[in-house]
Amino acid sequence: MLTAGAAGRTLEQILALVNAKDEKSLRKAAKLASEANTVAEGKDVCTLANSVWLNSDLLEFYNKKTIKTLQKTYKAACSSGKWARPS
Repeated sequence: MLTAGAAGRTLEQILALVNAKDEKSLRKAAKLASEANTVAEGKDVCTLANSVWLNSDLLEFYNKKTIKTLQKTYKAACSSGKWARPS
């Protein structure tokens, strides 16, 4: 999920860390891992927990395309709410 919001050197470093040649191959591997760990004989074995929490005061600033990618590719739940302000 982290690569969906990364670019340039940061993206290169993430891909190198997980030994992936590009985002496409990493997403394919993530999908296979998720599918392999989700269903066995029609029963849930393990569901990988993916979620993104957004500050509802800043919703207009979030990249909608990135949010859709996280939901579609990683089956991430995207939620928002009021965040506490530091004292």
